[in-house]
Amino acid sequence: MTQKPGDETPPSDKQNLQDSIAAQSDTQTRAARQSVVGGVVSSVKHLQDAHAETGVIKLRASDRATWILLIVALGLIVAAQFLQAQKNVCTLIADALMALILLAFLGMRFGVLRSLSSRQAVLAWQLILGSFLLGLYVAFNTQLLALMYEGLLFK
Repeated sequence: MTQKPGDETPPSDKQNLQDSIAAQSDTQTRAARQSVVGGVVSSVKHLQDAHAETGVIKLRASDRATWILLIVALGLIVAAQFLQAQKNVCTLIADALMALILLAFLGMRFGVLRSLSSRQAVLAWQLILGSFLLGLYVAFNTQLLALMYEGLLFK
């Protein structure tokens, strides 16, 4: 409801809420109609704005430990290239360490799903699964490139 000239009563809170919901629905409808590229660009812009709004988030001690272990694992991979006698041992230790880092990182952040609404939790889970599928794709194609480089594929 809009105010008519001379009408001294403000619009009701219920009407304001309905107008707000209608505006939000219109925004969501426009966002749903965006192309894939437009949606990605809008999402990246939204994340940039969110990061600017929240400022710098301090790392927890467990995050620092994760980063340190990641650097150690990468150092082991580099060392494996120079220490031919221990190449297999270094690679296996680095692989196990990377798995531990990944599981710890995911485990520390998995609890945040409980703080989200049901819809947000499902969407976050879908993003997690999409990231997992992206990781499988990268691993598969890395293996294909290695096989092509060794001449074992597409002779």
